[in-house]
Amino acid sequence: MATSKKTPAKNLEAGDPVAPAEVSRIVPPIAGTRFNIVEYQRNIWEALPLVGVQVEDMLDSKFWQHVAVQMKVRDRIEVFAEDGTYFAELIVLSAGRLWAKVALLRHVQLQGFGEREDSGELAGYKVEYAGVTHKYRVLDGTNVLKHGFDTEDQAREWLKQHINTVATGVERQQKKLSI
Repeated sequence: MATSKKTPAKNLEAGDPVAPAEVSRIVPPIAGTRFNIVEYQRNIWEALPLVGVQVEDMLDSKFWQHVAVQMKVRDRIEVFAEDGTYFAELIVLSAGRLWAKVALLRHVQLQGFGEREDSGELAGYKVEYAGVTHKYRVLDGTNVLKHGFDTEDQAREWLKQHINTVATGVERQQKKLSI
């Protein structure tokens, strides 16, 4: 059963004191062929751009040239920066073999991604999240000692063992020198 909506019609004669007439329009209910499970209609892609790529860069149709052939109109792209600094959602407006025109639906700057509230540094070393490729890593100043830890706790445990190993090696060296 269709529903009708009454909308005011514009009075064409200026200054007419008579109230505008209302015009009915028929609003048909949604048909079953227009109501579908989304997974059958479009794709949701995940993009993990390299560190330094900004959301504005992805609005250039050439940015998608290596993957555009897989896209179709109304596909969505969830973008998560490799370094965890932002999340964005895009929709594909049109696509060809070597290009895709996308529009930005939302963009959220993420602060403190992968950081802990209680992250006290151990003896000048640092544990940080470095993106989906390197994951959590341990640094000594700017030098990466080891990367690829799935969790911060794993990286911190490795760091504790590393500090103990270094301390044990220093003690051995001191004993050799004192003999």
